Amino acid sequence: MEMNAVHAEKMENPRKDFSKALIIAFILILLVFIFPTLSIAITVPKDKLGIDNGIMVAFEIFFNKWNIGWMSNITSGAMFLGAIASVVTWVAGSSTGLLEAGKTGLLPPILQKRNKHNIQIGILIPQGIIVTILAMIYVLFPNVSDVFLALIGMAAALYVVMYMLMFAAAVVLRKKEPNINRGYKVPALLLVSGIGFISCALSFVMSFLPAEGESSIHKIFIHLLLQLWLFY
Repeated sequence: MEMNAVHAEKMENPRKDFSKALIIAFILILLVFIFPTLSIAITVPKDKLGIDNGIMVAFEIFFNKWNIGWMSNITSGAMFLGAIASVVTWVAGSSTGLLEAGKTGLLPPILQKRNKHNIQIGILIPQGIIVTILAMIYVLFPNVSDVFLALIGMAAALYVVMYMLMFAAAVVLRKKEPNINRGYKVPALLLVSGIGFISCALSFVMSFLPAEGESSIHKIFIHLLLQLWLFY
């Protein structure tokens, strides 16, 4: 949801409309994640449930039960398109926010470069190179599930670090510059930011704990994460 915040200024009434959009998105996300997850856990046998294929196995079981197994391929295609749309949102949102921060002098000019369509290629190209290199881990290790789990864990760990910085920055900016006319103000900011910061910190620590039955690739994940941490 936070990726869409960079587009809030395009709304006619961000204070009202963006808040309403967040509430609707929050409810839909809960419905989309909780009930399907419970359905998968109930339907799919434990020995067939994998980290990277659990959803498709569940759909296959459902469709075969109703003798419409051909729907599995259609569902796979729809999920692929949905994943692409999700990636586009994440990439565009995060890089746009980073560019806006970079305009204040926090980024070198080369990373602020844009093409004729006003797309931040100075950020997107290095981002694409880094992601491509990380994706090559799939070639080096035979167990796809372990690699998938390691990359997800690394991404989540780095992501919550950004969240912690955002929560801390919100409190500091509200205290240092309380009179700025903001499009939206979070009520009880200290409480909200405090809960968010603690939750993210716990998530960061838990990302270093290997899952049950996980192979030694978790050590590689920790090594990569620490290297990226030192790099930044």
